Amino acid sequence: MRITDLDTPSVIIDLDVMERNIDRMHAHLREHGINIRPHIKNHKIPAIAHLQMRKGASGITCQKLGEAEVMVNAGITDVLIAYNIVGDLKLDRLSRLAHQAKISVIADSEYIVNGLAKMATRTGVKLDVFVEYDIAAQRSGARTVEQAVDLARLIERTPGLAYKGLLSFRGYSPDPEYVRRTGDQYERVVSALKRDGIETSVISSGGTVEAWTAWPDICPWGVTECRPGLYTFYDRVKVAAGVATLEDCALKIVTTVVSRPTETMAVFDAGEKTLTEARYRFGGEEGCGLLVEYPNAIVTGLFEEHGIVDTSRCASQPRVGERVTIIPNYSSLVIDLADEVYGVRDELVETVWPVAARGKVK
Repeated sequence: MRITDLDTPSVIIDLDVMERNIDRMHAHLREHGINIRPHIKNHKIPAIAHLQMRKGASGITCQKLGEAEVMVNAGITDVLIAYNIVGDLKLDRLSRLAHQAKISVIADSEYIVNGLAKMATRTGVKLDVFVEYDIAAQRSGARTVEQAVDLARLIERTPGLAYKGLLSFRGYSPDPEYVRRTGDQYERVVSALKRDGIETSVISSGGTVEAWTAWPDICPWGVTECRPGLYTFYDRVKVAAGVATLEDCALKIVTTVVSRPTETMAVFDAGEKTLTEARYRFGGEEGCGLLVEYPNAIVTGLFEEHGIVDTSRCASQPRVGERVTIIPNYSSLVIDLADEVYGVRDELVETVWPVAARGKVK
């Protein structure tokens, strides 16, 4: 089957580009002695997770239990769940997972630690627990050195749990000064714990932008592991952040122009339910995506099933019935809207992947 045989809208993955992206990131981190534990939120596809493992990943990262369940059921054996597990329903599911695979979790409070401990004691599992340290002060996580140290001490002395290390993340585009500051904060926590005889075996940082920002220029103190996610596909956000080019964007949406209401307006058959309304976060670029064939066009807005395009700056104009290709602003959100994606190479469809972990937000 050729790409031109696909109905629209369809999400396609350029396999050559994706594999190049994976090879490049893994080689980059390996060169600097950093283990890679990819975040699967960008693809949610077990076959890609297995590919990342074959290419040297030490394990994978999931944000939610539902994603981890999909990956473990597909044969992935080492999973970090980088989200607080709260409530008996989720703790029971975590227990079942921990009997099937090596599962690590995080905690940012005594409440979370106590819940994990009760489950571990009741079911006989042993959990590695990271202290989530929110140095960026963006969302969940301990906020001070003292909080992080106290939490690590609590984990270490709690039956059923083992303190594994520190975990942090700053979204969007971490600046060099932030990356330097994280190293200073890590060192203070690790030194305080070492005085108590508590070793920090892993310091896990993320994600894609930080992976390219931190090494080789800054090399934040103590970091042993990185958790990039969007490096598999990239998107306009990562291009604007300076860590990718448009040629690195492996995920695209093939759509069809279905209307030309005016001379300077086109409508294609992918709306919010395919492309999402995610806007450009960095730089001066405009719109809800980039039309590859008409780079001067602006995707000005999306209805549920209609994409609206301003073509006034285009030298040539798209025709009704013409197929056009869109690079999305944020590929992770596009993936979570798709039932399946098509892996393509040289204009041919090589594989069809169900997005097995889409919608797994519980």
